[in-house]
Amino acid sequence: MDAIILAGGKGTRMDNTVPKPLVMVGDKPIIQHQIDYLLGKVDRIVVSTGYMAERVEKFVQGLYPRFSDGKYCKSEIYFSRENKELGTAGGLKKALNMTVMNEVIAFNCDDLTDIPISRLEHIAENTICVANPTLSFGSVEIGEDGYVSSFREKEKLKDFWISCGWYKFMVNNKFYDSLPEKGMLEFDVFPKMRLKPYFHTGFWKAINTRKDVDEFNKMPKSYQAASL
Repeated sequence: MDAIILAGGKGTRMDNTVPKPLVMVGDKPIIQHQIDYLLGKVDRIVVSTGYMAERVEKFVQGLYPRFSDGKYCKSEIYFSRENKELGTAGGLKKALNMTVMNEVIAFNCDDLTDIPISRLEHIAENTICVANPTLSFGSVEIGEDGYVSSFREKEKLKDFWISCGWYKFMVNNKFYDSLPEKGMLEFDVFPKMRLKPYFHTGFWKAINTRKDVDEFNKMPKSYQAASL
């Protein structure tokens, strides 16, 4: 199975001068978290770059070998560069030209998670990974007397599921042709697809803002290491 990391975003909500894949989260950049998690688990890693592509590619090339040397088992690393903004669907379609397997996982670079790749390998359908979100605010319950009866700080919604930004696709001509040259997976592709949900109850953290980075950095180091 191959993997595509969608890493072409600008990260405008980060208020940062570096491309989003190179934003430090914990003790290393986001893109390094993702590649470290994939190495040895997939046959080929394709990094789809866009904004400040040369900077991202130079970092990855300097940190990892392009081809397997035994240390990283079977994984190889390649790049698919967007010369103009294509969106997640267009970026995926371009990157698929560099894959060799008929089963591919694709995910947003800024979605850090410990989704078991081995479990996705056993699903022979187009799949979207979903997780329970955590509220950004505390929830308040009002008692029958009209007064606050309880307060829960940022609870996880157990009966509500949202996309983790991770997907598995069965790649064939029909799937490839369904992807637009430019567009978004969430709006232009998924509404027309039959997708099987993979319910992930482990670690998942979307890194969209500086606040998200700060929250991740406050996690115990042992938990960070175990989660990625």
